[in-house]
Amino acid sequence: MVWTHGVKSRELLHPFTTFRSKIQLWVYKRVHGVILYSEPNRKILAQYLKKPEKLFVANNTLDTEKLDEIYYELAKLGKRQVKEQLGFTHRYNLVFIGRLLKRKRLDLLFKAFETVQDRFDVGLHIIGDGPEEDTVHEFAKENKKVIYHGAIHDLALSSQYLFAADLMVMPGYVGLSAVHSMAMACPVITCNQGEDGPYHGPEAAYIENGKNGVLSAYSSTDFAKVILKTLTDTELLQKMSEEARKTISKEANLDKFVSGFEQAVNYVGE
Repeated sequence: MVWTHGVKSRELLHPFTTFRSKIQLWVYKRVHGVILYSEPNRKILAQYLKKPEKLFVANNTLDTEKLDEIYYELAKLGKRQVKEQLGFTHRYNLVFIGRLLKRKRLDLLFKAFETVQDRFDVGLHIIGDGPEEDTVHEFAKENKKVIYHGAIHDLALSSQYLFAADLMVMPGYVGLSAVHSMAMACPVITCNQGEDGPYHGPEAAYIENGKNGVLSAYSSTDFAKVILKTLTDTELLQKMSEEARKTISKEANLDKFVSGFEQAVNYVGE
């Protein structure tokens, strides 16, 4: 069996066109079972195999049982109290959490935030470290509404920021940070993948546009518009928060992840 992404994110629109991916497809056709990270990749790969029934999905996720424990403890306190404990001073709060990499498009986020902050009393909290750390430091130095917290390795603490925030904002590559955010009832805003990117991880499949998060066009102007529209629609924001929790509970739980492997093993063993 093979456990794989199936199709690289850069090739989702044009699968199996590179030499490397053609070799991978050759392997997929010959193994007895293939376990994939997401349903969209299963659907793509199914079109290329004579036996699509040998494809199984183990939805990639985090320790959702631990995240649930954290969420329910925070829910007892309530959003207002958690915000006070964290020292949030702005009416609205956006959070970026993850490695500080170019593919996350922090440059696009900062341009969008400059537009958003002119309209609202809003703070942008950056959590993470990485190669783009100097860029974040510079922007935070120039803009007092940007708060850089550095990397937070304590899951309980980083979860507090997501629980207290209105939105998790990441224009570029989205991966497991989407699971973490949505588990804390924090909707995710990112950009929809096109020919020029962003090239998301399989976890971005959990985001349903307008239901539990929002997919923007790939520009700072559109990203800013989406943030502004979402923050002003209190009813929609509340619904998306609730749906984000439901999505992780139903689609990204550990039982479903394990079930994908069990189904594959049972199929191959028949």
